[in-house]
Amino acid sequence: STMSSSPSPSPLDMSKLPRKRRRAEVPEDEKLEIDIEAPEPASKRAKRLERKKQKRTSQRLDSTTTTTTTTTTTAAAAAAATACPTATAPNRPTAKRSPHGIWIGNLPFTATKETLFTFLANHASIPRHGITRLHLPRPTSTSAGPRPAQNKGFAYIDFASPDYLAAALACSETLCAGRRVLIKDAENFSGRPTPMTGAATAKAAAPAVAPSRKVFVGNLPFHTTGDDLRAHFAPAGEVVDVHVATFEDSGKCRGYGWVRFAEVEGAEGAVRGFVYVDQRANEGKGEADEGDGDEEKVVGAKKRKWFLNRMQGRELRCEFAEDAQTRYQKRFGR
Repeated sequence: STMSSSPSPSPLDMSKLPRKRRRAEVPEDEKLEIDIEAPEPASKRAKRLERKKQKRTSQRLDSTTTTTTTTTTTAAAAAAATACPTATAPNRPTAKRSPHGIWIGNLPFTATKETLFTFLANHASIPRHGITRLHLPRPTSTSAGPRPAQNKGFAYIDFASPDYLAAALACSETLCAGRRVLIKDAENFSGRPTPMTGAATAKAAAPAVAPSRKVFVGNLPFHTTGDDLRAHFAPAGEVVDVHVATFEDSGKCRGYGWVRFAEVEGAEGAVRGFVYVDQRANEGKGEADEGDGDEEKVVGAKKRKWFLNRMQGRELRCEFAEDAQTRYQKRFGR
């Protein structure tokens, strides 16, 4: 058998292939001359570092110049003050306290010491040398904004003579930078609240609600139920009714409630925070063994102290509450 011969490939015709477009010759006058021996130009990073270095150097020189100038000025001022003590600025008030002083309030927060100097000079004809002290407390934290606060709204000013004091007091309720300032004598304490005596302190500390059988209980855990509240206050006395405020959606405790006892003594023990219970009567109770409150044995008696102001690790807030009849009379006047 004869094998079929494959057709031989035809020779490649180079004339039919696309030719590369030859670049036109560059004229002699447009050719660039490159100096291969010239140094390599600096990169952008190198230029940026060089600018930072120059900036730091200029700042260092400026700080050195400022320090030298300040030192020279201070030395010159000290020498002048030593040579002539009265040559110091006569218009600058000293920090010496004077018995002729005022308190000025309702100042605009943008007012400065220069504002007060101008105000007293224009309205009271008080020169700067007549002011011996000007204390303008600055705010602890300056608020950010276009016009930050410069003071706390008040200042203390002392004068060299009582005549200046009288002139300054006459300027009360006068406009200063758009606000009517209030000026009082610094030694006049009228209008301030008097310190309370022992009787007044006791009266202020007395409860606002008279003792009653109903007690308000606050700071309750959110999982507290009425049964928990009843069992917790049972050692204080017979509990007639318990009401726990709850959320409408979840039904859980809102953190407060009311307990109504059969006797006022039970409510007083709940408000006091503890009661003395019989030790034998509570020996078999598991709740007493667990101890919702801390226990303290009373020496010489078979009673122990049972705390009611703590429940499941939380400090309870117990106060007398108005009974239903009193609240009804206050609300409807009947």
